[in-house]
Amino acid sequence: MKIEDLNRAVVDLLRDNISNPTSNTAHWVYMDFPRSDATFPRISVTLSSSAINPAWIGNHMLNDAGEATLGMWVITTYDIDVWIERTNKSTGLDPVRGGTALRDYITDLIETIILEKKETMRTVHNVVDMEIIDRRTLPYDESTQLFRATLVVRITHDRTFNPG
Repeated sequence: MKIEDLNRAVVDLLRDNISNPTSNTAHWVYMDFPRSDATFPRISVTLSSSAINPAWIGNHMLNDAGEATLGMWVITTYDIDVWIERTNKSTGLDPVRGGTALRDYITDLIETIILEKKETMRTVHNVVDMEIIDRRTLPYDESTQLFRATLVVRITHDRTFNPG
């Protein structure tokens, strides 16, 4: 799978499984680091690294058509950030959440989705594994009035190239 396709799959996974708890805004998950004029709450997915290693001796493996092809194991790491503005409050949740409680609630939802949807990502997108390798909570940013948490997620997948 190419990185562009994996990026889309990760964003779609989050969009399809987490609704915005503060409004009916459909798109609040983006493949970006938010600009200063962005709307919040927001989930941003940022590619942080992608290591490529040979899949087999000589890198040869069979593609879906049974033909020999160049095969690589790719280990891609993403930072998935949850951004909550100081004034954001949930609607439809009991209890109502805001600030760090809303940040932690959304971060917990993302962790749950990643753990529960591993099999779906394997069967639909040929992902070998998805792992949460770190969860960081950043201090409140006075200048932007944002609360932030970061999940570091490692996704292992294969990528084939047709020699020729």
